[in-house]
Amino acid sequence: MVRVRSIVGLIALAGLVGSVVGAWLALNADGPPDHQARLIAQGISEAMNCGAFSLLAALPVIVETILLKRRHTRLCGAAQT
Repeated sequence: MVRVRSIVGLIALAGLVGSVVGAWLALNADGPPDHQARLIAQGISEAMNCGAFSLLAALPVIVETILLKRRHTRLCGAAQT
């Protein structure tokens, strides 16, 4: 289970890094107003996409961990009786 927690943590960190990069791109938009608007939109889009991807990648791992823990508890309980 420690490996699974590590995987979930790494997925969350990858999403956080992508969000920070997207925010950095949005805040460092430079140039004419129309170009700035495009860069800000791209930065926000990248930040939101990275956050959504990390959630979508981490949720199945978390659900599988819960299911495996239940199965483990059930099997250990059946073996003890």
